[in-house]
Amino acid sequence: MPGRTVILLLLIGLVIAPAAADVIPPGQKTVSSCFEIGNTGEYPDYLFIAFPLSMSGGYAVMKPGDCVSFYKFASPSIYAVKRDAFNETAAGEGGQISSNYFSSDPGVIPSGIAIRGSATVAESSPVKSISTIYTITSVNSTRLGIIPARERYTYTDGRTEEKTLLPVETTVAPSGMDPLAPVLTIVAGSAIALIVGMRVRKR
Repeated sequence: MPGRTVILLLLIGLVIAPAAADVIPPGQKTVSSCFEIGNTGEYPDYLFIAFPLSMSGGYAVMKPGDCVSFYKFASPSIYAVKRDAFNETAAGEGGQISSNYFSSDPGVIPSGIAIRGSATVAESSPVKSISTIYTITSVNSTRLGIIPARERYTYTDGRTEEKTLLPVETTVAPSGMDPLAPVLTIVAGSAIALIVGMRVRKR
């Protein structure tokens, strides 16, 4: 019976931890965030697909000038598919797409990046939204090379400002957000549940 209690507490910790990660720190506010690809026109033979956009799936074929929004815990990636090889029927209809399509279809080219969302800034900040602009560096049959190149800040007075990001092939969290915060919170929540469970078991 105590063993079941420990397992139950661990499960509760895993459920509660993501909710805790959603808590806005004091003195901070959330702003809308999205991502786009700035040079899709240089690769006219390919489609670039963002997936998943929600916890249940959902995808977007990325077009020039489109900034893609997504559910903050979804962590989408970007894939390339030859334009004449994209099988929308196999992928799914109505914006829903099967994860099996990306893992099993030989025509799908992964980038390996995981994009994180939900940006926070100081309450006094005039920032209204943050857009991360990616640049494609290469495409071959097995790998899509893509880097976060710039961040565009839109302010409450309508002004925009762009900042260049470091040229590393990885994902960069929007300003004011620690990319490891959700993971650390989940680990902490699980650890607390484990400690409580061990004490219950000793009794």
